[in-house]
Amino acid sequence: MTGTSMAQNLYNFSINDIDGNVINFNEFQGKPILLVNTASRCGFTKQYAYTSRMTLDALIKGIKKAYRGASGGALHTGTLAHNWIEDALEVFIEGDGKFGDDNLPDLPDDEDAKNSIEAFKLWVGENDVEFISSEEKIYSREDHYAGTLDCAAIVNGSLCIIDWKTSKGIYPEYHLQNAAYAKAWEDIHGKPVEQTLVLRLDKSTGRYEQGYQS
Repeated sequence: MTGTSMAQNLYNFSINDIDGNVINFNEFQGKPILLVNTASRCGFTKQYAYTSRMTLDALIKGIKKAYRGASGGALHTGTLAHNWIEDALEVFIEGDGKFGDDNLPDLPDDEDAKNSIEAFKLWVGENDVEFISSEEKIYSREDHYAGTLDCAAIVNGSLCIIDWKTSKGIYPEYHLQNAAYAKAWEDIHGKPVEQTLVLRLDKSTGRYEQGYQS
């Protein structure tokens, strides 16, 4: 099922909450949704231990802030830029080319997306970057969460987990997500992540902004 069809069909469903009340998903159209499927009445749900460090309310608050009511156009621009970077990194990591070669993906028609891509290319040119993985599926054995990180790379000698953003700013909740991905990456690979990086690719100026955390 594609993401589009899932979004279209999800709102046709209703479920009962833990107290037996009916929840219709069509009430949430146009809003970010966090779905957690678990045996809530099972005695073996030890994954709830993570709530001692991060409450569900805090997690939901972070998701809502990360969403920030972005317009359809802004989301479209971010997707175009993200897809271009993903395709370019696939070529780069496989060793078949490097940035600046003719085998890079075609640029999208969207001018804002082009600016974000130029910001990315500028960042690559101004830093010593060795890409390790792109769009890597990761999970935490300890805390039972999973996700897809944008990129793992060695940047100027430091192992980094990187998140690409085309938003208007670098917000605190971006670092929260990156920290969770870094912890899961360490769990899988057994190597310490030295820094996380939120790389904001400005869609208006073609410049970039770096948000590092150690």
